Parts: sequence; structure tokens; C-alpha cells
Amino acid sequence: MLAGVVLAVPVTASARGISTGFLDPGQISHQSFAVPPSVAMDKTAEAGGTYVRIYLYWSAVAPTTKPSDQTDPNAYDWAEGGLQANVNAAHTAGLRVMLNVRSAPAYAQRGKPDGRGTHDPSPAMLANFIKAATARFPDVHLWGIWNEPNSPQFLTPQYRNGKLVSPTLYKNLLKAAAPAVYNGHPLNKIVAGETSPFGHKPPQGHNPGPLAFLRKLLCMSGRSSPKPTSCNPHLKADYWTTHPYTSGSPWRHAFSADDVSFGDVPAWKRLVSRAVKARHLRNRSGGKNVGYWLDEFSWDTKPSDPEAVPVQLHARWTAEALYRSWTFGVGALLWGQLRDYPLAAAPYQSGLYYCDTTPKIADACTPNVNPQPDSAKPALRAFKFPFVAYASNGRIKIWGRTPQSNSVPVVIQRRTSSGWKHFANASPDGNGIFAKSISSGRKTGFLRATVASYESQRFSLVRPKERFVNPFGCGGGIPC
Repeated sequence: MLAGVVLAVPVTASARGISTGFLDPGQISHQSFAVPPSVAMDKTAEAGGTYVRIYLYWSAVAPTTKPSDQTDPNAYDWAEGGLQANVNAAHTAGLRVMLNVRSAPAYAQRGKPDGRGTHDPSPAMLANFIKAATARFPDVHLWGIWNEPNSPQFLTPQYRNGKLVSPTLYKNLLKAAAPAVYNGHPLNKIVAGETSPFGHKPPQGHNPGPLAFLRKLLCMSGRSSPKPTSCNPHLKADYWTTHPYTSGSPWRHAFSADDVSFGDVPAWKRLVSRAVKARHLRNRSGGKNVGYWLDEFSWDTKPSDPEAVPVQLHARWTAEALYRSWTFGVGALLWGQLRDYPLAAAPYQSGLYYCDTTPKIADACTPNVNPQPDSAKPALRAFKFPFVAYASNGRIKIWGRTPQSNSVPVVIQRRTSSGWKHFANASPDGNGIFAKSISSGRKTGFLRATVASYESQRFSLVRPKERFVNPFGCGGGIPC
């Protein structure tokens, strides 16, 4: 698939930057394998991260019975699960925090509540809770409203009597939350969308693909050329996001037309941007300046997952994911994990650190170690200092971002039989982005970028063949 692709680098767009970060780097969502907050946030910053996305489990911090005043911050236990400690550590490390509200307590679920906090959450109670949360965290200015609302793992019901209802449930949550977020602080912004990449039909599941979900939510119609319908949801958000997990390289499309993997991000962005143009979606001030993020994305690696992406290919795809995000005009890419979980414990081995210093297939991770240089995967370097190089038609087109996203001299080197030699120079812009087209007949070999004494991962000019790899490998509900 890649062999015939000519990859243009839009040099004129190089004034754009690309920010990075992690989802739940302290692993508070899995307490048995939590990373100390200071370690998690320091390693996020060391990886070049700007943002951390932390789940705010409404059900975890809430009392078992409805508080008499749901807007009172003192009615909740904000230390539960390490939430407060992780927020504090993130701010100490100079990171920007997004609190992603999800999982309603039983008293806030209408109908029959479930243990995951998904069932028809009350919009009014969500607004009250957000008033309390914004008062408790006045230094947090990014607020995510729910997680993957097109997935029954997070919001139910998806259908009633065969009719798709989850977009309406989410619309009501988002509309109720917006005034509470915006009135909480003049700098507060909403992160919305958060869609799961895949729809499912029975027996695997019953939920819409993200594009079908968004068309109903945003009152749009048509796949190839979305157009506004007569309704208008009057939604507000400042960043619109999706989670484009991909069963192959960052060029691969999802199998279903309404799903969104990396190759489908332009179609997702086109749908949302046309909703913005139609005034169906506006930012805090009522304007059209809505940002686009991919705030959860990764691939599992082999090791330790026997069905996942080999680590060297994983490093290449990581750099390419950042490059592709930048070409799409995406402002931020947040990686799905900082450190692996043991394979037997959870189906997530997508960290940029192994869970111990002796990685192997089906690793039990005994002992489970904190992220450290000896447990880093090759992809960590690709994430911190992404660099790509593509040969075509007598030219090599390069792109990269410096480790600190700053304008410092970059030297491009090529590997020779006697070591690495100078190949070209590059001048990054103020966001650390460098993009250049170099006249060269080379079609094989390796290039890398260097900044002072720090080198990127080497990047092969020979493009690997496309391959199918489940982004989650195996483990958990996916048997090995």
C-alpha cells in the first residue's frame, strides 16, 4: 500500500506545531499497577509531553448517596484513586491537565444503574458535579466531557427500540456541562467528541461507528461530502477529538465506512469542520476556532504481547503518526499509555516503557518497575524526537520536530559503512518543526536527525510493506 505513495511535505504549513502527551500516565485507572505521580509526570515531561489526560471518575469521588448540595466541592473525595496527587504532580512538572469526566454514580444514572456508570447519566447532575469539580481544581482549564460516548462500555443505551439514541444522550450531557465549565473560570475550555474508533454489530456488540454517531450528533448528512441538516444542536466545544486506533500503519483505513482509524482522520475532520462552518458547533466565545486533537492513540508492542507490533516497526510508526497528525492539522496527539501493564493483567502493552527491564513475550513483570532508561522502548525516542524521511523521484523529503519543540540547529546524517556522516542541515521554526526536500537519488539506507548530542531513531528510506496488526494485540478479552 505504501510503496506507490508519494508523500509530500507541506512546507508552507510548517508554522504549525504538534503537541504531545499521555492518557493517565500515573495509571490511576488500574490501581494495582499505579506509577508514583511524580515519576509519571516527570517522565511525561521528559518525553516532550505538554498535556496529560486524567480520568475524573465521578462515581469514584462521589459519596454513595446523593449529596444535599451537589455543587459543593466538600461533598466529594478528590483524593480517591490518586486523583489530587496526579493533578498536583502534573502541575509541578509544568504540564497542562485535562480532566476527563466520566462514569456516573448510581444516583445520577436514570433507569437501572450499572457498575461502570454508563446508564443514561443525568445532565443536570453532571452540570452540578462539574460546578463542584471546577471549583475544586481552579488551575485545571481543560475539561473533557465523557469518554467514547459511541461505545456501550461508557454510555448506554446506544439504541432504544432499534433507534440510535446515544448521540442525543451525549448532546444533552455536553449542552448541560458547557455553562458549568465556562462559568467555572474564564480560561476554561471544553474537550468533546472523544469517539471510539469502531462500531460493532451483533454478536460482537451494538454501537455506531464514530462518523455515524457524529452525523446524528452534529446534524449532518452524507459521507463523502457532509452537509448540514435542518436541525441545529447548538453545541459548544473548543477542541474536538477522536481515538483513531489503527490495525496497521498510520496510512491504513478502517474496514467500515463509518469507523475512524488513522487514515480516516481527514474524513472525520472534514465532517466536524463542516458542522463548525454550519454553526452547529462553536467554541466558548461563539467563534469558529475549534481545534482538532487525537487525544488517545497507540499500538501495543511485541514484546510483551505476542500478537502486537514488533518494537522497531512500532518506533517507525510512532514517528509517522506524529508526522501524519501534523499534516492533518491536528494540534495534539496523546499517547495511550506511558508504561505497559503485564499481559495477564490488562490488554494494554502500548507504553513507551516496558513494565520491567527484561522484556519478553507474555511478561509477568515481576517486579513491576517504574519507567526508567533501562525499560524504555525505541518508540520513546521516536515520540520525543520524531523524524521521517521518504525517497521519491530523485528527492528525499524529511520532516521532524525537535525534542523540546524549539528552534535549534538540526543536522541530518546518513549511515555509512564507516559510521554516521553529515547529509544536510535543517532549520526548525519556532515550534521545533523542520521540513525539507533534498535532491538525492538515494532510495535505500538510513537517515537520522541530531540536535546537539541527541539523536532521533534511525529511519529507513525503504518503506516496509503494509501489514495487519491488531492495535491491542491480544490479552484481556482478546485471547492470545
